[in-house]
Amino acid sequence: MSQQLQPNWFVRSTRANAILAWLLVGLLAVTVVGSVLQNLFAQAAIAGVAVAVAVVPALVDRSWTHAMPWPLVFLASLPQALGLFGLDFVADVLVGVGLATLALLGVVALQMTTTLRMTPSFAVVFVTIATLAVTGLWAVGSAASASVFGTAFVDSNDQLMTVFTAAALGGAGTGLAFRRTFRRRLGRDQTDAAETAVADAGGEFA
Repeated sequence: MSQQLQPNWFVRSTRANAILAWLLVGLLAVTVVGSVLQNLFAQAAIAGVAVAVAVVPALVDRSWTHAMPWPLVFLASLPQALGLFGLDFVADVLVGVGLATLALLGVVALQMTTTLRMTPSFAVVFVTIATLAVTGLWAVGSAASASVFGTAFVDSNDQLMTVFTAAALGGAGTGLAFRRTFRRRLGRDQTDAAETAVADAGGEFA
């Protein structure tokens, strides 16, 4: 059995999941528009990426009921719900969790639309690095917006380092949780494949 992540592992086809996922996508789309109107372009870009990766299963499978699990879409929306960074350390860690989840959904979207395949361990590293990369994008974009438009930004380098530390903790913790999930899923898949092979062999000799 291959140790690669399967491209459609996280896709669900139930109507209830699809309705909740599309509702969250709609809220994220509204957030994109609202962020642009407030000159918060970094936030708008992150919300836009969340919308893009969330709709990939429906576009690929050409069915509105094929959607990412709504709890993952909800976690990916946490950065927007919490106003990204700058509230307190716990909230910043939760934002890191949301960004890590967004990175995971990005992995799923890439695997569904390209020939890219990742192992669980590499996916964890990718999720953690992507979390820090998006945090860096937010920092640069927010600093530029504060300079040009006078929007809010952190008050000191110490606060900025706290943001990066919180994002790193959230990203790494979430990545490790995903790795455990991946390993358990791979184990179940291997067990199911072995049981199917045994059943098929038994049928041939029956």
